[in-house]
Amino acid sequence: MTDVSPIAKTSKVQEFAVEKLYHEICYRKASRRVAWSPQNLIAWSPINKDAFDTRINLGIGVEEHHKNEITDLVWNQTGSALASIDQRGKIALWMMENFVNQWDCKYNVDLGGNIVEFAWLDYVRVYSRVSGSTYKRGAFKGPRNQFGELAFLTVTSDGKVYVCYQDGKKNFSKISSELPFISGRISRISHADIILDQDGRYILAIHCPEYCPKIVMFYEIFVDMLKLHINCQPIADIYLTAHINDSSFTIDRAQAPIIHLKLLLDSQENVIRLIIVTADKADNGEDDNVFNSDV
Repeated sequence: MTDVSPIAKTSKVQEFAVEKLYHEICYRKASRRVAWSPQNLIAWSPINKDAFDTRINLGIGVEEHHKNEITDLVWNQTGSALASIDQRGKIALWMMENFVNQWDCKYNVDLGGNIVEFAWLDYVRVYSRVSGSTYKRGAFKGPRNQFGELAFLTVTSDGKVYVCYQDGKKNFSKISSELPFISGRISRISHADIILDQDGRYILAIHCPEYCPKIVMFYEIFVDMLKLHINCQPIADIYLTAHINDSSFTIDRAQAPIIHLKLLLDSQENVIRLIIVTADKADNGEDDNVFNSDV
């Protein structure tokens, strides 16, 4: 029996860790463990090397609400509430009580599926300084919850869109809809991003790694809080093909897995831009842990 040296064992472990990370970022939305609030509070979930960590550094004890790894932290518009999301689809909403280290869970829900995107519904007008002591009050952005303060929109990996909203001091309700997939096929969403346009509608971009050729699908999501209705309409498809033609967007390495996508709103030109990051293994025959990446 041949003994394996500690160095060889360490090398194998490192190689496995790189492979695991590469697989996760290609087929699952990368974790956002750090969130910076407008009030200059930073929330993050530590990574425990031996086990999944369910703490948040703000002194929040989340063990009773999250039994699995926290993958997303999102502050609301004013920094008065924080959402923590785990890999099994559980969401907890936290609000500060009297001091920065006193937090209370106002709501928790289990959506029963991996959450690929989360967005708060705005409920206040944000003030911005113009000059000196002069402030300008901004307009409301997007749908508002007429019943209370807290409301948010989520998209799950199986294509379900939920809006959960506060309809009383302690009561929450939710409405839902489904994204129409191409050819009616239900696939698994690995990456998504959502942005609020100037008309108060959400624009959603999603990527399903099982589709071939590679494609990014765009949807317009209109939330009517007065009628408690969600309308999801496909508006565009971008095929990431290697062949240049008049109807498709092309990238040099269309076969490479997508590891990240991001939407940016250009308010001056009133256009939305899509950023795509791809990566695949370098075929250099020397080191399996070298990757090529394109934006």
